[in-house]
Amino acid sequence: MLDRGSQMWSLRKAKANFQRVLATFKCFSNARQWFDEIRKWNNSAATVLVMAIYCIIVFKPDLILPTMTLYSIQVRILQWRKRPRHPTHIDVNLSVAGSVTADELDEEFDTFPSSRQFDVLRMRYDRLSSIAGRVVTVISDIATQVERFHPLLNLRDPRITVMFLVCCLVGPFMLYYLISLKVLLIFGGFYVMRPPFLGKDVLNAPQNFFSKLPTKADYML
Repeated sequence: MLDRGSQMWSLRKAKANFQRVLATFKCFSNARQWFDEIRKWNNSAATVLVMAIYCIIVFKPDLILPTMTLYSIQVRILQWRKRPRHPTHIDVNLSVAGSVTADELDEEFDTFPSSRQFDVLRMRYDRLSSIAGRVVTVISDIATQVERFHPLLNLRDPRITVMFLVCCLVGPFMLYYLISLKVLLIFGGFYVMRPPFLGKDVLNAPQNFFSKLPTKADYML
């Protein structure tokens, strides 16, 4: 009932929704940060323990779901004392109402079409253009990374396609006759969590190969 003009542009609501998205994906960011610390061997005992647990999970995959369930129960028990005890209410910080400026409020409560002066509208247009430019840059980077998979099969570069098809042909025979899947997973996990003195910062061959694949961004004006 209090959400006035929910379909209209508001810089305050854009900031609030962006912070909500960041808070939603914060768990993935924390997990990646924790795994980076494991890979860098900041705590050798923790890294060795993670490698041992990884080996157990690979050789006993039926323990994955029970382990995740027991871990979730343990976390909830430890957080039981910190559970919310008061009813929810309007959060000023979540709404970014404390740091909003007068111009942002005036833009939010403006009519459609706008009734403001031309100078004010030009300033708001420039601000919106800068924000949209950042969004377009992020979308372009995502499209570029996804398009790198297309040259593997579209025959644009025959050398890349032949290399990919040869790997797809040799890979199944090696995995079926020579190398077990569990051994491959163990080797891959140990390679990712290898000690820093074994060349942690060196760009490996698959990343180098993937970064050199052509994209449609090379053909755009």
